Amino acid sequence: MTEDKAKDLAQQYAEKYLAGFTVDKVLPFTGMRHTMYSVELKNTAGEVRTLHINPFGNVMPFGGPRQRRS
Repeated sequence: MTEDKAKDLAQQYAEKYLAGFTVDKVLPFTGMRHTMYSVELKNTAGEVRTLHINPFGNVMPFGGPRQRRS
């Protein structure tokens, strides 16, 4: 799994399940000896959703909707 592939998977997920959200940040982290990715999606209203993508390409929503504080 690469950062670009994680970004593509997150965008595909957003287009299917989270209309209006686009990828804002892709952050790698280590889990179980493999790199995973935390992807932040953002819409025009400023809402942020977080997805986790595991090394096998599974996309998992993480937490609920929230607003990013300045």
